[in-house]
Amino acid sequence: MNKFALAAIGVVAAHPHPHHKKHGGMDFGSDHNISTIDTVSNWIFGEEPVAPKCNLKPEDRMSDTIFYREMIQGIYNSAVKGLYHETSERPISEDCFGDWIDVELSKVEDFGSSIIDDFWTFKLQDAKDAADLMINAHYKNAEACQFQRIADDKKNWCLDNAEKCVGLSSLFENLYGNAPSLISRGMDIYDLMMEDDVCYSDSELISEVERGTFDVSSIISTVWGFDLKWDQTRQVAHIKRSDFKKQIKNKGIGFGDDLALPTLDDAWNIIANFEFPAIGVLVQYVEMALHYIGLD
Repeated sequence: MNKFALAAIGVVAAHPHPHHKKHGGMDFGSDHNISTIDTVSNWIFGEEPVAPKCNLKPEDRMSDTIFYREMIQGIYNSAVKGLYHETSERPISEDCFGDWIDVELSKVEDFGSSIIDDFWTFKLQDAKDAADLMINAHYKNAEACQFQRIADDKKNWCLDNAEKCVGLSSLFENLYGNAPSLISRGMDIYDLMMEDDVCYSDSELISEVERGTFDVSSIISTVWGFDLKWDQTRQVAHIKRSDFKKQIKNKGIGFGDDLALPTLDDAWNIIANFEFPAIGVLVQYVEMALHYIGLD
Protein backbone atom coordinates (compact mmCIF):
# COMPACT_ATOMS: atom_id res chain seq x y z
CA MET A 1 0.00 0.00 0.00
CA ASN A 2 1.42 3.40 -0.85
CA LYS A 3 1.18 6.95 0.39
CA PHE A 4 -2.16 7.57 -1.33
CA ALA A 5 -3.74 4.74 0.63
CA LEU A 6 -2.21 6.09 3.81
CA ALA A 7 -3.55 9.54 3.01
CA ALA A 8 -7.01 8.11 2.54
CA ILE A 9 -7.06 6.67 6.07
CA GLY A 10 -5.35 9.50 7.88
CA VAL A 11 -3.01 11.48 5.62
CA VAL A 12 -0.04 9.69 7.13
CA ALA A 13 0.52 9.25 10.87
CA ALA A 14 3.19 10.80 13.15
CA HIS A 15 6.50 11.38 11.42
CA PRO A 16 9.86 10.48 13.04
CA HIS A 17 11.38 8.91 9.90
CA PRO A 18 11.73 5.17 10.56
CA HIS A 19 12.81 2.85 7.73
CA HIS A 20 10.43 1.86 4.97
CA LYS A 21 8.63 -1.42 5.53
CA LYS A 22 7.04 -3.88 3.17
CA HIS A 23 4.57 -6.65 3.85
CA GLY A 24 3.74 -9.32 1.29
CA GLY A 25 2.75 -7.62 -1.93
CA MET A 26 1.79 -4.39 -0.20
CA ASP A 27 4.22 -1.76 0.96
CA PHE A 28 3.41 0.48 3.88
CA GLY A 29 6.25 2.77 2.88
CA SER A 30 7.49 6.31 3.54
CA ASP A 31 9.83 7.49 6.18
CA HIS A 32 6.93 9.18 7.90
CA ASN A 33 5.94 7.17 10.94
CA ILE A 34 3.27 4.58 10.27
CA SER A 35 4.11 2.22 13.12
CA THR A 36 0.43 1.66 13.98
CA ILE A 37 -0.34 0.66 10.40
CA ASP A 38 2.73 -1.56 10.32
CA THR A 39 1.67 -3.30 13.52
CA VAL A 40 -1.81 -4.02 12.20
CA SER A 41 -0.41 -5.22 8.88
CA ASN A 42 1.92 -7.62 10.73
CA TRP A 43 -1.12 -9.16 12.40
CA ILE A 44 -2.81 -9.56 9.03
CA PHE A 45 0.13 -10.83 6.97
CA GLY A 46 2.08 -12.51 9.76
CA GLU A 47 5.38 -11.19 8.41
CA GLU A 48 8.19 -9.19 9.86
CA PRO A 49 9.00 -5.93 8.05
CA VAL A 50 11.91 -5.99 5.62
CA ALA A 51 13.97 -2.85 5.37
CA PRO A 52 14.77 -2.13 1.71
CA LYS A 53 18.11 -0.76 0.57
CA CYS A 54 17.41 2.71 -0.79
CA ASN A 55 19.93 5.09 -2.29
CA LEU A 56 18.22 8.20 -1.00
CA LYS A 57 20.18 11.38 -0.38
CA PRO A 58 19.66 13.70 2.59
CA GLU A 59 18.05 16.27 0.28
CA ASP A 60 15.40 13.67 -0.67
CA ARG A 61 13.95 13.99 2.82
CA MET A 62 12.09 17.02 4.18
CA SER A 63 11.69 18.12 7.75
CA ASP A 64 8.48 16.95 9.38
CA THR A 65 6.88 20.40 9.27
CA ILE A 66 7.65 21.00 5.60
CA PHE A 67 6.62 17.48 4.61
CA TYR A 68 3.19 17.79 6.20
CA ARG A 69 2.64 21.33 4.96
CA GLU A 70 3.48 20.39 1.38
CA MET A 71 1.39 17.24 1.72
CA ILE A 72 -1.65 19.28 2.79
CA GLN A 73 -0.98 21.84 0.07
CA GLY A 74 -0.86 19.14 -2.59
CA ILE A 75 -3.95 17.33 -1.29
CA TYR A 76 -6.00 20.53 -1.24
CA ASN A 77 -4.87 21.68 -4.68
CA SER A 78 -5.59 18.28 -6.18
CA ALA A 79 -8.99 18.04 -4.48
CA VAL A 80 -10.02 21.39 -5.98
CA LYS A 81 -8.66 20.35 -9.36
CA GLY A 82 -10.69 17.14 -9.28
CA LEU A 83 -13.86 18.81 -7.96
CA TYR A 84 -13.97 21.31 -10.83
CA HIS A 85 -12.39 18.98 -13.41
CA GLU A 86 -9.80 21.69 -13.87
CA THR A 87 -7.06 21.20 -16.47
CA SER A 88 -4.48 23.63 -15.06
CA GLU A 89 -1.82 21.99 -12.94
CA ARG A 90 -2.23 24.17 -9.82
CA PRO A 91 -5.58 26.01 -9.72
CA ILE A 92 -4.98 27.26 -6.18
CA SER A 93 -2.33 29.87 -5.32
CA GLU A 94 0.99 28.56 -4.05
CA ASP A 95 0.44 30.80 -1.02
CA CYS A 96 -2.23 28.33 0.11
CA PHE A 97 -0.31 26.36 2.76
CA GLY A 98 2.75 27.97 1.17
CA ASP A 99 6.32 28.14 2.42
CA TRP A 100 5.60 31.47 4.13
CA ILE A 101 3.93 29.35 6.85
CA ASP A 102 7.33 27.84 7.71
CA VAL A 103 8.61 31.31 8.62
CA GLU A 104 5.53 32.06 10.72
CA LEU A 105 5.78 28.72 12.51
CA SER A 106 9.40 29.42 13.43
CA LYS A 107 8.25 32.67 15.05
CA VAL A 108 5.56 30.79 16.98
CA GLU A 109 8.22 28.33 18.13
CA ASP A 110 10.32 31.24 19.37
CA PHE A 111 7.37 32.50 21.41
CA GLY A 112 6.86 29.01 22.78
CA SER A 113 10.49 28.71 23.75
CA SER A 114 10.30 32.03 25.59
CA ILE A 115 7.30 30.83 27.59
CA ILE A 116 8.98 27.54 28.48
CA ASP A 117 12.22 29.30 29.43
CA ASP A 118 10.54 31.79 31.77
CA PHE A 119 6.80 32.35 31.72
CA TRP A 120 7.07 35.57 33.74
CA THR A 121 9.30 37.27 31.19
CA PHE A 122 6.68 36.67 28.47
CA LYS A 123 5.04 40.08 28.52
CA LEU A 124 1.56 41.22 27.50
CA GLN A 125 2.89 42.68 24.25
CA ASP A 126 4.57 39.38 23.43
CA ALA A 127 1.23 37.62 23.86
CA LYS A 128 -0.48 40.20 21.62
CA ASP A 129 2.22 39.80 18.98
CA ALA A 130 1.88 36.02 19.06
CA ALA A 131 -1.92 36.23 18.77
CA ASP A 132 -1.70 38.72 15.89
CA LEU A 133 0.78 36.49 14.09
CA MET A 134 -1.47 33.43 14.27
CA ILE A 135 -4.65 35.33 13.41
CA ASN A 136 -3.04 37.05 10.42
CA ALA A 137 -1.62 33.74 9.21
CA HIS A 138 -5.07 32.12 9.44
CA TYR A 139 -6.78 34.77 7.34
CA LYS A 140 -3.92 35.03 4.85
CA ASN A 141 -4.06 31.29 4.26
CA ALA A 142 -7.88 31.22 4.09
CA GLU A 143 -7.82 33.93 1.42
CA ALA A 144 -5.11 32.20 -0.60
CA CYS A 145 -6.92 28.86 -0.44
CA GLN A 146 -10.28 30.44 -1.31
CA PHE A 147 -12.07 28.33 1.28
CA GLN A 148 -15.11 30.60 1.34
CA ARG A 149 -15.48 30.84 -2.44
CA ILE A 150 -15.32 27.08 -2.93
CA ALA A 151 -17.79 26.46 -0.09
CA ASP A 152 -20.16 29.05 -1.57
CA ASP A 153 -19.76 27.50 -5.02
CA LYS A 154 -20.95 24.16 -3.65
CA LYS A 155 -23.80 25.71 -1.64
CA ASN A 156 -25.07 27.81 -4.57
CA TRP A 157 -24.83 24.86 -6.95
CA CYS A 158 -26.65 22.67 -4.47
CA LEU A 159 -29.51 25.15 -4.09
CA ASP A 160 -29.79 25.48 -7.88
CA ASN A 161 -29.63 21.70 -8.36
CA ALA A 162 -31.26 20.30 -5.24
CA GLU A 163 -32.54 17.21 -7.09
CA LYS A 164 -28.96 16.30 -8.01
CA CYS A 165 -27.24 17.55 -4.88
CA VAL A 166 -29.59 16.12 -2.26
CA GLY A 167 -32.00 13.91 -4.18
CA LEU A 168 -29.18 12.23 -6.18
CA SER A 169 -31.44 12.18 -9.23
CA SER A 170 -28.61 11.84 -11.76
CA LEU A 171 -26.37 9.42 -9.88
CA PHE A 172 -26.94 6.36 -12.09
CA GLU A 173 -26.99 8.46 -15.23
CA ASN A 174 -23.63 9.94 -14.25
CA LEU A 175 -22.23 6.50 -13.49
CA TYR A 176 -23.19 5.04 -16.84
CA GLY A 177 -22.62 8.16 -18.91
CA ASN A 178 -19.10 8.66 -17.58
CA ALA A 179 -18.12 5.01 -17.21
CA PRO A 180 -14.94 5.22 -19.36
CA SER A 181 -13.50 8.15 -17.41
CA LEU A 182 -14.55 6.65 -14.07
CA ILE A 183 -12.90 3.34 -14.98
CA SER A 184 -9.77 5.23 -15.97
CA ARG A 185 -9.64 6.99 -12.61
CA GLY A 186 -10.27 3.71 -10.81
CA MET A 187 -7.44 2.01 -12.67
CA ASP A 188 -5.12 4.87 -11.82
CA ILE A 189 -5.97 4.41 -8.14
CA TYR A 190 -5.22 0.69 -8.56
CA ASP A 191 -1.85 1.56 -10.15
CA LEU A 192 -1.05 3.81 -7.20
CA MET A 193 -1.93 1.12 -4.69
CA MET A 194 0.32 -1.38 -6.46
CA GLU A 195 3.20 1.07 -6.89
CA ASP A 196 6.37 0.04 -5.09
CA ASP A 197 7.25 3.41 -3.59
CA VAL A 198 9.32 2.38 -0.59
CA CYS A 199 12.40 4.14 -1.94
CA TYR A 200 10.63 7.25 -3.20
CA SER A 201 11.77 10.69 -2.10
CA ASP A 202 9.39 12.81 -0.06
CA SER A 203 8.56 14.88 -3.14
CA GLU A 204 7.67 11.74 -5.08
CA LEU A 205 5.50 10.50 -2.21
CA ILE A 206 3.64 13.80 -2.14
CA SER A 207 3.11 13.59 -5.91
CA GLU A 208 1.52 10.17 -5.43
CA VAL A 209 -0.86 11.55 -2.82
CA GLU A 210 -1.76 14.45 -5.12
CA ARG A 211 -2.50 12.05 -7.97
CA GLY A 212 -4.67 9.81 -5.82
CA THR A 213 -6.52 12.77 -4.32
CA PHE A 214 -7.30 14.10 -7.78
CA ASP A 215 -8.65 10.72 -8.87
CA VAL A 216 -10.93 10.36 -5.83
CA SER A 217 -12.15 13.97 -5.98
CA SER A 218 -12.84 13.68 -9.71
CA ILE A 219 -14.81 10.45 -9.24
CA ILE A 220 -16.96 11.96 -6.47
CA SER A 221 -17.58 15.14 -8.45
CA THR A 222 -18.52 13.19 -11.59
CA VAL A 223 -20.90 10.81 -9.84
CA TRP A 224 -22.44 13.65 -7.85
CA GLY A 225 -23.00 15.67 -11.03
CA PHE A 226 -21.12 18.78 -9.90
CA ASP A 227 -20.54 20.67 -13.13
CA LEU A 228 -19.23 24.11 -12.14
CA LYS A 229 -15.95 25.20 -13.73
CA TRP A 230 -13.04 26.88 -12.02
CA ASP A 231 -13.83 30.39 -13.27
CA GLN A 232 -12.31 33.17 -11.20
CA THR A 233 -14.34 35.81 -13.06
CA ARG A 234 -17.65 34.29 -11.98
CA GLN A 235 -19.41 36.21 -9.21
CA VAL A 236 -20.25 34.02 -6.23
CA ALA A 237 -22.86 35.05 -3.66
CA HIS A 238 -21.99 34.24 -0.06
CA ILE A 239 -24.48 32.07 1.80
CA LYS A 240 -24.37 31.60 5.55
CA ARG A 241 -24.46 27.98 6.64
CA SER A 242 -27.67 28.48 8.63
CA ASP A 243 -29.39 30.13 5.63
CA PHE A 244 -28.23 27.32 3.37
CA LYS A 245 -29.69 24.68 5.67
CA LYS A 246 -33.02 26.55 5.83
CA GLN A 247 -33.22 26.94 2.04
CA ILE A 248 -32.39 23.30 1.45
CA LYS A 249 -34.99 22.23 3.98
CA ASN A 250 -37.59 24.40 2.23
CA LYS A 251 -36.91 22.50 -0.99
CA GLY A 252 -38.63 19.52 0.61
CA ILE A 253 -36.14 17.04 -0.86
CA GLY A 254 -34.68 14.34 1.36
CA PHE A 255 -31.30 12.75 0.77
CA GLY A 256 -31.64 10.22 -2.04
CA ASP A 257 -35.35 10.93 -2.60
CA ASP A 258 -34.90 11.19 -6.38
CA LEU A 259 -32.55 8.24 -6.65
CA ALA A 260 -34.13 5.70 -8.98
CA LEU A 261 -32.76 2.57 -10.62
CA PRO A 262 -32.76 2.76 -14.42
CA THR A 263 -35.58 0.99 -16.25
CA LEU A 264 -34.89 -1.89 -18.64
CA ASP A 265 -35.26 0.49 -21.57
CA ASP A 266 -32.78 2.89 -19.99
CA ALA A 267 -30.34 0.06 -19.32
CA TRP A 268 -30.62 -1.16 -22.91
CA ASN A 269 -30.02 2.33 -24.29
CA ILE A 270 -26.97 2.68 -22.08
CA ILE A 271 -25.57 -0.66 -23.25
CA ALA A 272 -26.36 0.08 -26.89
CA ASN A 273 -24.55 3.43 -26.77
CA PHE A 274 -21.72 2.42 -24.48
CA GLU A 275 -18.23 2.92 -25.93
CA PHE A 276 -16.13 -0.06 -24.93
CA PRO A 277 -12.37 0.39 -24.43
CA ALA A 278 -9.96 -0.80 -27.09
CA ILE A 279 -8.99 -4.49 -27.04
CA GLY A 280 -5.51 -3.65 -25.81
CA VAL A 281 -6.93 -1.73 -22.85
CA LEU A 282 -9.31 -4.60 -22.02
CA VAL A 283 -6.41 -7.05 -22.06
CA GLN A 284 -4.50 -4.76 -19.72
CA TYR A 285 -7.46 -4.64 -17.32
CA VAL A 286 -7.69 -8.45 -17.33
CA GLU A 287 -3.96 -8.81 -16.69
CA MET A 288 -4.17 -6.37 -13.80
CA ALA A 289 -7.14 -8.21 -12.32
CA LEU A 290 -5.31 -11.54 -12.55
CA HIS A 291 -2.24 -10.00 -10.96
CA TYR A 292 -4.35 -8.54 -8.16
CA ILE A 293 -5.83 -11.93 -7.21
CA GLY A 294 -2.50 -13.70 -7.67
CA LEU A 295 -3.29 -15.72 -10.81
CA ASP A 296 -0.78 -14.18 -13.21
